[in-house]
Amino acid sequence: MGFKLSVTKQLVQCTPQPGAKKISHRPRLVGALDEGGREAWLPDECGKDRRSKDQYGVAKVGLTSCPSHLLSLIIAQSSAPSNFSFHPSFPSGPTFTSSLFSPSLFHFNMGCVQSTGIDSEAKARNDEIENQLKKDRMLAKNEIKMLLLGAGESGKSTVLKQMKLIHHGGYNEQERDSYREIIFSNTIQSMRLTLPCHPQNDARRAVVLALPIQLEGEVLPRDVSDAIRGLWRDGGVREAVRRSREFQLNDSAVYYFNAIDRMATPGYLPTDQDILRSRVKTTGITETTFKVGELTYKLFDVGGQRSERKKWIHCFENVTALVFLVSLSEYDQMLYEDESVNRMQEALTLFDSICNSRWFVKTSIILFLNKIDLFAEKLPNSPLGDYFPDYTGGDDYDLACDYLLHRFVALNQNAATKQIYAHYTCATDTQQIKFVLSAIQDILLQIHLRECGLL
Repeated sequence: MGFKLSVTKQLVQCTPQPGAKKISHRPRLVGALDEGGREAWLPDECGKDRRSKDQYGVAKVGLTSCPSHLLSLIIAQSSAPSNFSFHPSFPSGPTFTSSLFSPSLFHFNMGCVQSTGIDSEAKARNDEIENQLKKDRMLAKNEIKMLLLGAGESGKSTVLKQMKLIHHGGYNEQERDSYREIIFSNTIQSMRLTLPCHPQNDARRAVVLALPIQLEGEVLPRDVSDAIRGLWRDGGVREAVRRSREFQLNDSAVYYFNAIDRMATPGYLPTDQDILRSRVKTTGITETTFKVGELTYKLFDVGGQRSERKKWIHCFENVTALVFLVSLSEYDQMLYEDESVNRMQEALTLFDSICNSRWFVKTSIILFLNKIDLFAEKLPNSPLGDYFPDYTGGDDYDLACDYLLHRFVALNQNAATKQIYAHYTCATDTQQIKFVLSAIQDILLQIHLRECGLL
């Protein structure tokens, strides 16, 4: 197998085989003769800017009417003569092999020597690759990709859990069992943050403080459940929870404190709500896939990669839409990483950078204004105007929601080409999320059809 090369000072030509299907391609530069008469193959990009003579110091160039990369690859399979050299930027020099070339289409004439055909094994491999590429293109037409973004603890992981409940049939017993220790640990860590200093609670405090950060076991120890139950009845703990905006308390703390009797029951298996309210810090990039009819939806959660965003964000420039989550209830809280920065201000800054990124100039955004239940509870006791002085709506829930929505939408610098679709959500409410996801699917389908040129 292979092609014998003769190095002559004439152009490299590509001649269609008689009866072969005619393929029209824009001519590309594929080869050149240097000043010493040696032939050197140049990278594909040389054909785009036509600067090969100035850039590589060549005396003559060769053009072909077939795809330059096909010609280059097949030449790379040849046994080159001693005075033949490959350009340094060519993939792997004369030992590089590929079966992408379809030999039935062309004979190649290199000077006076005609090439021979590729064996049937290579052709079969080529056909296999072509068929797979065709299948992949067909699948891509029915695929909708979304990128899930938002500040920490905005509810991204909860939305993904809801998708599993709604589209994947929920959690089996083994999966539920895996959440038990997470829920125990969330409960204990939350109680530690609220411990009072009253002498009558010293024994209970000691029990909780003596526990490891990660509690192992299938059953919550009796002394632990008794201690948490007793502490939750303490007025000091309840006051600490009421002032939780002053420290980093999980949103699920009260829910788990109230469920301590059920959680301490032998054979306890977490419910859907228990799982939805559990908290585990996201690391890495996760992908969630679900099908609705003929369409496949892929949702990428990059919550664990925020600090390195600029290094990977361009990899998602072809997504159909961005899904951005904001926790409305965090308007009066500070960042865990930097307690001088307001969480809502951080969310606005993050949204601004994503919305106006050069990678997403025309990409629509689905904005989830999340945790509306906690926001409604908090608003009467913690005025929004204390943190956003230009807000004048008092504790009116609707006015407060409209104000925060406007703050985000106003950041869009590409309103002519980018749509923002907003939804007020409670990510732990499965029925509401099911309704919202249904509405989103209609939006995504319209965007997808428009991208495919069908609208």
